[in-house]
Amino acid sequence: MAIDSRIQPTGVFGLFLRMGGWGLIITAIVLLVLYFGAQSKLTVAQRFEANGVPVIATVIRKYTKTDQSGDNNKTTYWVSFRYSVQGGQALTTDRKVARQIYFKTEPGASFALEYLPDDPKKLQVTPDEHRHTSEALQLVFISVGTVWLYLLWWIGRKAAAGELARRHGARY
Repeated sequence: MAIDSRIQPTGVFGLFLRMGGWGLIITAIVLLVLYFGAQSKLTVAQRFEANGVPVIATVIRKYTKTDQSGDNNKTTYWVSFRYSVQGGQALTTDRKVARQIYFKTEPGASFALEYLPDDPKKLQVTPDEHRHTSEALQLVFISVGTVWLYLLWWIGRKAAAGELARRHGARY
């Protein structure tokens, strides 16, 4: 069987992509999104620690939204808060809350929360909620990143072995 010398064999990166490397590239993009999401939440948490203004808000109303797409119905819980910011301006903000908070609050009740003076619509309903979200995203980032590194090594090793086998005629 004659070998056509005009056809160049696929390089290491081509082998890498054919052996599943494209999935690693997509996962790397997901890792970047997780990283920047965690950093964003951490920045907001630090802003609340440094500048958060505690305020007593009044619960105006509470309501639910149900997403009926697919087989599972997903219900989200919302509460409308009215509070006064520095300067006496009254604001009303709807906020998605945890199920427990939804069922503990009633319209007309008082509720302690925090807002940022430079962005009064940004609320912190439970203490350190932005920090906890950041920590959860960091944990997911570390878990996915660890699996990603292992798969990078495994697929890269296979691609390198394929290249070596092509060059030297041996199976590695």
